[in-house]
Amino acid sequence: MKAAKRPSTRQLLVKIPSFPSLYRHKDSGIYYGIKKLRGKEKDHSLDTSDRKKAERNLKDWLKSLDKVDAEAQKTTFDQLLQKFEKRA
Repeated sequence: MKAAKRPSTRQLLVKIPSFPSLYRHKDSGIYYGIKKLRGKEKDHSLDTSDRKKAERNLKDWLKSLDKVDAEAQKTTFDQLLQKFEKRA
């Protein structure tokens, strides 16, 4: 006899109406944020079961997605090639 396969966390997330990108886990009650960015879906646990705190955490997480790492932004093409050669 095979054991029943457990649903993934993503399958247990329920969309919160009237608040874009906010989801709640059916079993644990923890809130998650899901956002499509540059063609890929990103998800993130908001580490709370409190709705208002989840909304604040979601806004902070969405802001952080738009930020570019300052060091990565300053990297020149030559530096990038050198990094690539070291790894190859």
